[in-house]
Amino acid sequence: MDRAVATRSRTGCINCRKGRVRCDEKKPDCTTCLAKKKTCSYSLARLPLRDRRAQALPGEQTPWALPVSHPHQTYPPAKKESNGRKKKQPIEKEMMIRRWKLPRSDAVDPFNVLPIKMPFNSKELLHYYHQAVGRFSGLTPHQINACVGSAVKTPVALRNTLIVAGVHHVWNTGELQSFKSAFLSHKLHGVHQVNGWLNKTPDTATFFKCCQIIATLCITECCVKNFAVADAHLAGLLAYMDHFSAAKPDFDLTRSIEGELLNRYFILAFNIMHGLKSQVNDFIRMIPKSSDPQRSIDRKKLRDMIYNAHTNEEERLSRLKGVSLFPFFFLPLEAVKKPFRHVDVGTMLESLRDVTKAYDMRFKRPSRDGLVDSLYHLWYSGAPSKMFVASIDAHAKSISHYPDPSTQGNDSLLSSWSGFNVAEGMYLTSVLGIWNSGSPPETPLHTRGLLILERDLQTELVELDTRGEQERALWLWKLFVGTLSIAHADVQSRKSFFQGLSARFSQLIRRWIDLRERESIQWKNAREVLSSITWPVHFQKEEIARQLWCSAILGDE
Repeated sequence: MDRAVATRSRTGCINCRKGRVRCDEKKPDCTTCLAKKKTCSYSLARLPLRDRRAQALPGEQTPWALPVSHPHQTYPPAKKESNGRKKKQPIEKEMMIRRWKLPRSDAVDPFNVLPIKMPFNSKELLHYYHQAVGRFSGLTPHQINACVGSAVKTPVALRNTLIVAGVHHVWNTGELQSFKSAFLSHKLHGVHQVNGWLNKTPDTATFFKCCQIIATLCITECCVKNFAVADAHLAGLLAYMDHFSAAKPDFDLTRSIEGELLNRYFILAFNIMHGLKSQVNDFIRMIPKSSDPQRSIDRKKLRDMIYNAHTNEEERLSRLKGVSLFPFFFLPLEAVKKPFRHVDVGTMLESLRDVTKAYDMRFKRPSRDGLVDSLYHLWYSGAPSKMFVASIDAHAKSISHYPDPSTQGNDSLLSSWSGFNVAEGMYLTSVLGIWNSGSPPETPLHTRGLLILERDLQTELVELDTRGEQERALWLWKLFVGTLSIAHADVQSRKSFFQGLSARFSQLIRRWIDLRERESIQWKNAREVLSSITWPVHFQKEEIARQLWCSAILGDE
């Protein structure tokens, strides 16, 4: 008897497939297994080999993407062939694939959780900066996470962090070629974002974001020695802040955490600007006249010279540490400790005293070329870099959720960060004459700094009678530095604002004298008090300072 012909069963039960017999595929038991009294079972369904081979391997399949309302067409242009006939158009299926297929750079990355696009090697730049913070900042892992980890959670903070990361790489290696595309891309996106906000009526939240990006761009251009562009950014920032304040009369920067953060970032920006400008000008003056009578220098040579100065400086690592702590100035609000604490200015004051000593060396060290030798000593000693880092470090500690052991003792010298750093900049400009090449700041910049200083002095005056002798001396030091700064600017332009502020500062000086319960304090005694904080031995404006003091105690405003 001939065997019945049966087609191969691909989906039959295991027993029928082994016996190569036809299975009727009844479930749970087929007819054949029931007749033979066998246990019927089926294998798990799987794709045929032909279909499995047609599947894309891992990494080959384009991630899914939602269709956009106006997809980019990728039709090839119609071209005439040699015989005059048009080229055959793609078939409908091919056109649909081309219409919706996204470029590889725009495909959705399931591991990309960052709030902004990361073009070029932006992720590598962010990784470099994260490693640099761990290496140069001296922070604990928890503090590093509070610094960089919190900064990457919002679009503006992340973009600022990436721009600052480029600055760190330049100062660390002397070149930007490795991350140039990513660095310039984020700078350009920052400028476009600011321009978009400026064309609209901003709310308070947008105002703070816009100011943060402008301040970051200002510091960045200054650090790479594009001072003209940095000046434009700083002038634009001041104009925008004044315009916003005028449009909202009830708005006050000092009443909010965001406002205090912005004031601090603004103060940092103009202090860095004035310091680096002076450093570059002093380096240019160090070029011997015999080799270059006009002392002209091209940008590349200047950049190389500045980088060599950074690498040869005693406190080179301090500069890199300071840049590593920049994100503390634009952290999201939820990552900031509230309220702000006063800072211990002991470290900042010690570094400022080192700058004063380096300044006095200009008048003590005889050399064949005294100018060159003294300028070399001031900047290569690393004292300005130590001062720069101490200010940023004090800010980071004041907003950190982690307690600072250095402020727990009784020997701490406390002050507000903003007030001290404004006074510090004025001291370096108007007393020592080494900031901003000894020239007074531009009037809008100077005005805002004086208003911040006056508010700080008025706030601390309330409890001044309960403070110790050293804290009272610090209060007078900030006050008189501000008075001297007004006189420095008023020599060239006698403005009513400066005159009114000078009169109010003179009244505060008399209040300080009343607290000391003395009938009168001469300039000689006042100078001793100022020297207990920091004051140059070789003070070139001694007579001007004496006249200001005498006018203040006599009430001759």
